[in-house]
Amino acid sequence: MDYAPIQAFLVGRCGRTIREAAQTPYAEYLLLVEGRNEAEKGDWEKLRWMAYMHWRIAPNLKQRPKTPQDIITFPWEKGGNTPAVKEMEPITETEIKKLSEIFGIDREKFSNG
Repeated sequence: MDYAPIQAFLVGRCGRTIREAAQTPYAEYLLLVEGRNEAEKGDWEKLRWMAYMHWRIAPNLKQRPKTPQDIITFPWEKGGNTPAVKEMEPITETEIKKLSEIFGIDREKFSNG
Protein backbone atom coordinates (compact mmCIF):
# COMPACT_ATOMS: atom_id res chain seq x y z
CA MET A 1 0.00 0.00 0.00
CA ASP A 2 1.24 3.46 -0.90
CA TYR A 3 1.42 5.73 2.15
CA ALA A 4 1.66 9.03 0.22
CA PRO A 5 -2.11 9.48 -0.37
CA ILE A 6 -2.81 8.65 3.28
CA GLN A 7 -0.23 11.17 4.46
CA ALA A 8 -1.56 13.79 2.00
CA PHE A 9 -5.07 13.31 3.37
CA LEU A 10 -4.03 13.46 7.01
CA VAL A 11 -1.77 16.49 6.58
CA GLY A 12 -3.64 18.37 3.86
CA ARG A 13 -7.29 17.72 4.65
CA CYS A 14 -7.20 16.94 8.37
CA GLY A 15 -4.54 19.49 9.35
CA ARG A 16 -2.24 17.04 11.10
CA THR A 17 1.51 17.44 11.26
CA ILE A 18 3.73 14.96 9.46
CA ARG A 19 4.67 13.42 12.80
CA GLU A 20 1.01 13.10 13.84
CA ALA A 21 0.17 11.60 10.45
CA ALA A 22 2.93 9.00 10.84
CA GLN A 23 1.58 8.04 14.27
CA THR A 24 -2.06 7.78 13.17
CA PRO A 25 -3.30 4.17 13.19
CA TYR A 26 -4.89 2.89 10.01
CA ALA A 27 -8.24 2.30 11.77
CA GLU A 28 -8.30 5.96 12.84
CA TYR A 29 -7.46 7.03 9.28
CA LEU A 30 -10.44 5.02 7.98
CA LEU A 31 -12.72 6.70 10.51
CA LEU A 32 -11.41 10.13 9.49
CA VAL A 33 -12.05 9.36 5.81
CA GLU A 34 -15.57 8.16 6.56
CA GLY A 35 -16.31 11.23 8.67
CA ARG A 36 -14.92 13.57 6.03
CA ASN A 37 -16.99 11.88 3.32
CA GLU A 38 -20.16 12.24 5.39
CA ALA A 39 -19.38 15.92 6.03
CA GLU A 40 -18.84 16.52 2.30
CA LYS A 41 -22.13 14.77 1.49
CA GLY A 42 -23.85 17.09 3.93
CA ASP A 43 -22.21 20.13 2.33
CA TRP A 44 -23.37 19.06 -1.14
CA GLU A 45 -26.90 18.43 0.11
CA LYS A 46 -27.00 21.88 1.75
CA LEU A 47 -25.84 23.48 -1.48
CA ARG A 48 -28.52 21.63 -3.44
CA TRP A 49 -31.15 22.71 -0.90
CA MET A 50 -30.11 26.36 -1.23
CA ALA A 51 -30.31 26.14 -5.03
CA TYR A 52 -33.70 24.44 -4.76
CA MET A 53 -35.07 27.15 -2.47
CA HIS A 54 -33.66 29.90 -4.71
CA TRP A 55 -35.22 28.37 -7.82
CA ARG A 56 -38.54 27.79 -6.03
CA ILE A 57 -38.95 31.52 -5.41
CA ALA A 58 -37.39 32.79 -8.64
CA PRO A 59 -40.12 34.77 -10.45
CA ASN A 60 -38.80 34.25 -13.97
CA LEU A 61 -38.70 30.42 -14.05
CA LYS A 62 -41.51 28.72 -15.93
CA GLN A 63 -40.80 25.25 -14.57
CA ARG A 64 -39.69 25.10 -10.97
CA PRO A 65 -38.18 21.96 -9.44
CA LYS A 66 -40.63 20.05 -7.25
CA THR A 67 -37.95 18.38 -5.13
CA PRO A 68 -34.23 18.99 -4.56
CA GLN A 69 -33.57 15.71 -6.41
CA ASP A 70 -35.05 17.33 -9.54
CA ILE A 71 -31.96 19.57 -9.59
CA ILE A 72 -29.43 16.78 -9.09
CA THR A 73 -29.49 13.26 -7.68
CA PHE A 74 -26.27 12.32 -5.96
CA PRO A 75 -24.67 8.88 -6.45
CA TRP A 76 -25.27 7.94 -2.81
CA GLU A 77 -29.00 8.51 -3.30
CA LYS A 78 -29.41 6.24 -6.30
CA GLY A 79 -30.72 2.80 -5.47
CA GLY A 80 -28.88 -0.39 -6.25
CA ASN A 81 -25.36 0.94 -5.67
CA THR A 82 -24.85 -0.88 -2.40
CA PRO A 83 -22.35 -3.71 -2.77
CA ALA A 84 -23.66 -7.20 -2.21
CA VAL A 85 -22.57 -8.82 1.03
CA LYS A 86 -20.64 -11.99 0.37
CA GLU A 87 -21.55 -14.87 2.60
CA MET A 88 -18.62 -16.49 4.36
CA GLU A 89 -18.25 -20.17 3.73
CA PRO A 90 -16.52 -22.40 6.24
CA ILE A 91 -13.20 -23.68 4.99
CA THR A 92 -13.06 -27.30 3.99
CA GLU A 93 -11.15 -29.99 5.84
CA THR A 94 -8.67 -30.18 2.95
CA GLU A 95 -7.96 -26.44 3.28
CA ILE A 96 -7.53 -26.83 7.04
CA LYS A 97 -5.00 -29.62 6.54
CA LYS A 98 -3.04 -27.54 4.01
CA LEU A 99 -2.99 -24.55 6.36
CA SER A 100 -1.94 -26.68 9.31
CA GLU A 101 0.95 -28.07 7.23
CA ILE A 102 2.02 -24.62 6.06
CA PHE A 103 2.01 -23.14 9.57
CA GLY A 104 3.12 -26.29 11.36
CA ILE A 105 0.04 -26.49 13.59
CA ASP A 106 -1.48 -29.71 14.89
CA ARG A 107 -4.91 -30.07 13.28
CA GLU A 108 -6.44 -31.49 16.44
CA LYS A 109 -5.76 -28.28 18.42
CA PHE A 110 -8.29 -26.05 16.62
CA SER A 111 -11.79 -26.31 15.25
CA ASN A 112 -13.54 -24.93 12.16
CA GLY A 113 -16.20 -22.58 13.31
